[in-house]
Amino acid sequence: MLKLKYFCPVLLLILSCQRPEKNVTFKGVWVEKAVLENKDKVETVDSLARFPLILFEKEEADSVLFYYDRSKRSVYWAEYAYKSYFVHFDKHNEYFLTPDYTTGELVFSNLKDDEFYRFVKVEPGLTRAEVLNPAFDIDVFIHSLK
Repeated sequence: MLKLKYFCPVLLLILSCQRPEKNVTFKGVWVEKAVLENKDKVETVDSLARFPLILFEKEEADSVLFYYDRSKRSVYWAEYAYKSYFVHFDKHNEYFLTPDYTTGELVFSNLKDDEFYRFVKVEPGLTRAEVLNPAFDIDVFIHSLK
């Protein structure tokens, strides 16, 4: 009987220390976290990130759109496996887009160059045609986000 007396408080302590996992769905627009955190400090988004925006058109898609700057937007072949994406910017290197279930963020990793970026999902969403449109202004889009 004495053991049960201590079992319940220990169980409650263990359960209270666990962080809840956030459901991460890829579909949508992801913006680099540093860009959002500094959107009011810098005039142009292009100067902050290698690619400030990633677009997934659907879950488990076979391609991902990366917005680099006003003159470069690329759609790359991607493979969805193990609840992550493996993206091929070139034929020699594979890059990873992995969800962080504790924060709900998306982590881009280039293990070859020790490069890591964190992305957060933003609303409103965009379509591929809107991002590829030459008139799309990422500065206006970023500054319109709350």
